[in-house]
Amino acid sequence: MTSETHYKIQKILGKGSTGQVYEGIDQRNGQSVVIKRQYLDLNEITISTEIDVLTQINCQHPNLMCLKDIIYGQDKGEKYVDIILQYEPNVYSLEFRSDLSFSHLLLIMTNVTLAVQFLHQKGILHLDIKPANILINDDTQTFLIDYGLSCFQEGYQPVSTKRPAILTKFTSWR
Repeated sequence: MTSETHYKIQKILGKGSTGQVYEGIDQRNGQSVVIKRQYLDLNEITISTEIDVLTQINCQHPNLMCLKDIIYGQDKGEKYVDIILQYEPNVYSLEFRSDLSFSHLLLIMTNVTLAVQFLHQKGILHLDIKPANILINDDTQTFLIDYGLSCFQEGYQPVSTKRPAILTKFTSWR
């Protein structure tokens, strides 16, 4: 965590109730990143939860975004935190995709289920799964995002760490 930034905002990708999401660039290496700017005075608990979850999952699942950095700053008197995430080109929110076939939707939901299973194995409950929080690219690679409403389940023990056989078979058809 730092207050010094090496990230430059390129364009806005979306707006939420507590901030904005931008495409940016890491000026140290030229790599694209996602900058999720959230204003601290609007919902500090939600921001803290999201940072805790991102830190806990630590890039360990292909259907969850990777945390790259956390930057604290101030703009025109407003304190904010920039959550720097991996950038994936050509991703769209599932809520805006009405052109998907049943088999594509099945694959997407399988990937979301695997992401949720991984979170549950870590004792994390997402609590905000909806089309707006599911991103997909043109190859139907799927990302479950937005962990602000998540919570940690104390003493949570997963029922099984093995994937159900039907999911294993389905993902092997890809």
